[in-house]
Amino acid sequence: MPPQETAVRPSLLAIALAVLTVVTPVVTFAQEGDSSADPSAQARPLDEPADGETGATPDSNASTSTEVRWNDNWEKVRWWQYPTAVGLNAFGFTARFALDDPEPNWEGTISIDQEILDAIAVRDDPWRSNLIEVSDIGFFGSMAYRAFDSVIVPGYLHDNWEVAWQLAWIDLQAFGTVAAVLWGTQLYVGRVRPTSANCDDPERRGSICDPESSEYARSFIAGHPATAITAAGLTCLHHEHMPLYGGGFADDLACGVMIGNAVVNGFTRVMTEHHYPSDLLFGTVLGLTAGWVLPTALHYGWGDDEDDAAETARLPKGEPDSSTPVFTFSPSVIDDEPALMLLGRF
Repeated sequence: MPPQETAVRPSLLAIALAVLTVVTPVVTFAQEGDSSADPSAQARPLDEPADGETGATPDSNASTSTEVRWNDNWEKVRWWQYPTAVGLNAFGFTARFALDDPEPNWEGTISIDQEILDAIAVRDDPWRSNLIEVSDIGFFGSMAYRAFDSVIVPGYLHDNWEVAWQLAWIDLQAFGTVAAVLWGTQLYVGRVRPTSANCDDPERRGSICDPESSEYARSFIAGHPATAITAAGLTCLHHEHMPLYGGGFADDLACGVMIGNAVVNGFTRVMTEHHYPSDLLFGTVLGLTAGWVLPTALHYGWGDDEDDAAETARLPKGEPDSSTPVFTFSPSVIDDEPALMLLGRF
């Protein structure tokens, strides 16, 4: 009797996301609790230096290494961003679920696009079905993780609901941008998926062959990868600017796992012929723009907040930055004649 094939369940990614979501912050806060029990690490007023320490007290823009707070140098969500985020999501979901499915306006691709697809496509089950499930887990899991990471962690674990409010709306704005651009473009372009275009090809063995299917002509832009990349960008940005998991390795791990999820998601969507490589390229650009460029431009800024805060903290209170011109006029007498001297630092 020939050996039977056994479907490999794609649980590894789900386990990784679950471990990251639950274990990492718990372990981090447990470590913080151990350190707080040390008498030598007792809290002291900010204006009271430790033994042997000298220097200026950090101002309100500087924070301790494990403090989760909204830096004064960052822009909070402005009033117009609330209706914008809601409107973007409303438009996207309306285009996807309330309007008619896109017409098949564009079928096929250029030769190099098809050659890359043929080289990496997985057309045999159970592997193809497993890869589809992996991509779905990464797609929905990335959005669920962002809700946990932006609301539960800062709100419940750090008891800072102001930060939770800001992060939640930044995320909602980013995902709304993806939803509006993605589903609006799919509705307008109507590109037939590769696996749908291959239905009459016995070698490529296409699926989703019903032209009436809601998934038939939604190849452009690649939505799963765009969403996963957006989630990765948001995760890396938030954890770069705030020690949500205590700083250091735990926060870097969160960023790394989400980047890995985005990469896997992009490859699996092409390997299962849900998208052409060119669809993935545009999805990548959309995800980077929505998840990294927009939050940086609108909120975090392009500078180094830690360096700015540290530089401000080093300045004695009331003393201007050395790069600022300071001058004054002083009356004087030169060669028995009254004069006015200009003194200062330029």
